[in-house]
Amino acid sequence: MNLSKLGSLLYRGVEFLCMNISASHKVTMTLDYRRRWQSFLPKKSPELPSLWIHGASVGELEDLAAFYGNAELVKKAGYSQEQLIITSSSPSAEEFLEKLKKKINPLYAGPIPPDVLPRVKEFFNFLKPELLILSQSDVWPVLLSIAKDNLAKGAIWLPHKEQSAAWARNMLLAPIVKTVGQRRQEAPNPLPSARSEFVGSPRIDRILERIQESKSKPHPLQDILPANDKTSSKKIRILIGSAWKEDAKLMSEALSKIRLEDQNKFEVIVIPHDTKNPTEVSAISSYLGKNIISREGILLEAYNGFALAFVGGAFRTGLHNIIEPLAWGIPTFCGTDTHKQPDAPFYISQGSLKRVNNSEDLRELLIATLEDNFLFKEWKEKAKDAQQLLSSQSGASERLVKLINES
Repeated sequence: MNLSKLGSLLYRGVEFLCMNISASHKVTMTLDYRRRWQSFLPKKSPELPSLWIHGASVGELEDLAAFYGNAELVKKAGYSQEQLIITSSSPSAEEFLEKLKKKINPLYAGPIPPDVLPRVKEFFNFLKPELLILSQSDVWPVLLSIAKDNLAKGAIWLPHKEQSAAWARNMLLAPIVKTVGQRRQEAPNPLPSARSEFVGSPRIDRILERIQESKSKPHPLQDILPANDKTSSKKIRILIGSAWKEDAKLMSEALSKIRLEDQNKFEVIVIPHDTKNPTEVSAISSYLGKNIISREGILLEAYNGFALAFVGGAFRTGLHNIIEPLAWGIPTFCGTDTHKQPDAPFYISQGSLKRVNNSEDLRELLIATLEDNFLFKEWKEKAKDAQQLLSSQSGASERLVKLINES
């Protein structure tokens, strides 16, 4: 039995268990999302071959937004935005893709099909992709086994970390990947069978673009951070971005360990990771009070002007995006689980990102900030160094275009 048939059987088995026996809500939603893939198809099959961009979820798709969202760059790569296929395997990306369709009008923006042979063949036959740009990694056995014979130009893979998905990488990605686009020049090639070239992170391009654009717009939190509020403006402002209740609890505990008069010198603003979850938002509020901002899509711009940034997730799901506050040059700290952010160890060793294990660690950072002592002054300098380093890494989208043209 070949891999594509075996993969189809495995997928059907998982689908049956999840849809008919008490499976996790998240898995069930994902399967349902992929079942609806045909409703996202255009009315007719395109005449020209297409460029396929895939990311497992929103974060992976945002990694490449500076490329596919720029009509001139797409044109340089030999395509138009109307020839783009942009897919995800997660239902969390559906709203993101719906907005994207209105903005750039791609050929297809929706889920990858169920990982069964007839549906995958239909996907390739109808949409005619000739080249896949794979952001980070997302491996489906049937999809990739069929891709091997249907992608005339193969695939360019931009892995986030070289050690991820070793078995899947060697068994499934190796046959289709022609070029590995490295995010760091010194990183080893995770796929020796493919050539490797430094690209950098296209996401940094988009972050830098958004920062530049935001300078001519009102601050997204100006309604709660008025510039003429002299009492508030004297406080040390901390933004907890992508927060979970564990992050709020830690901050509350750390503040409680400082003298009351010093506690009042801090102003903590929170943007939850799951802004649509009233239970989670309520739990965060129970620890930190009223300054909870449940708005989506503003976090990057919101960091501007804060004295400190606390990036959440590292006490629950894994650390969220540390690059956003560092791109503003803000001293940043996080919790213990940094596995979702491969750049975190670098910035920890560089000094701009501090990892806190508990409320006592955080209390020490807050005191250093309050006293403006040597520790905090050095932390601020390292954050400015990180900002300059990130600015120097722009241009990844142009380098990606070069790889596409060489495919």
